[in-house]
Amino acid sequence: MAGAWDSLGYAYRHHDLDQAVSCYRQALALYRQLGDRLNEGLTLRHLGETEQAAGDPASARRSWQRALDILVELAHPDADQVRTLLDGLADQS
Repeated sequence: MAGAWDSLGYAYRHHDLDQAVSCYRQALALYRQLGDRLNEGLTLRHLGETEQAAGDPASARRSWQRALDILVELAHPDADQVRTLLDGLADQS
C-alpha cells in the first residue's frame, strides 16, 4: 500500500502538486508504521522535490534534511544527491 501511495505521488507530481504531496505523506505514514527506513528516506526526497516545485522551499528543506539523516544513517549512496539538493537551496538564499 505504501508503495502504491508513493507511485501515485509520482504520477500526480506532473500535474497536481497538492495531490502529489498528499500521496507522498500517506506513503510516509505507512513506511513509518512498517519501520521501512529506506523507503521513508527515499519518499522524503520525492516529497521535498515536490514541495520545491510547488514553491515551498522551507518544507522542501525539512523533507530533504530528514531524508538525508535517514540515508546517511543507512549509508545509502543517494545521500549525496540529497545533500546536493540541500546545497542548492542554500545557494538560493
